[in-house]
Amino acid sequence: MHPNDNSYKESWYYKKHQQEITVLEFGKNASDFWKHISNKTGFQLSDEKNIDELIFDWNNILPHYNIPFDYVGCEKEIERLLLESILSQHEYVLFDIEYSDPIFKVKTEYFIKNWDDFISANHGMGSVVCSENFDLLLEFTNDHSYLIYSNFSI
Repeated sequence: MHPNDNSYKESWYYKKHQQEITVLEFGKNASDFWKHISNKTGFQLSDEKNIDELIFDWNNILPHYNIPFDYVGCEKEIERLLLESILSQHEYVLFDIEYSDPIFKVKTEYFIKNWDDFISANHGMGSVVCSENFDLLLEFTNDHSYLIYSNFSI
């Protein structure tokens, strides 16, 4: 993100959730955020083109899980699964929305209750979410397969 680019502030998701969002700087774009996660965790970034355009190399993250998230009724089902997961024990999550937007921080419970808003805000391009201490990682894939990859059971 360019330091003077505040265009995200005009987006519907920012206007709707701005009271709960803390804006973080992780360099110029989401790629710097992904590299930071990789450096902190040792999780390898994907270096090959794949149909889901995965950011992380999930074949080398163990354990890893994936579940679909684009089906009738998924909004409440995913919310329930996330609330029942170890993620809900963390106070905050960090996530990207648009490649050139800053990284956002929100309370985990708020993210879980509004996950569909945040994930759909980038029009099916995928998103990376992690716990504030970087222990837990989720990757919502692009609109080809609509899968949630994670390093914890959901």
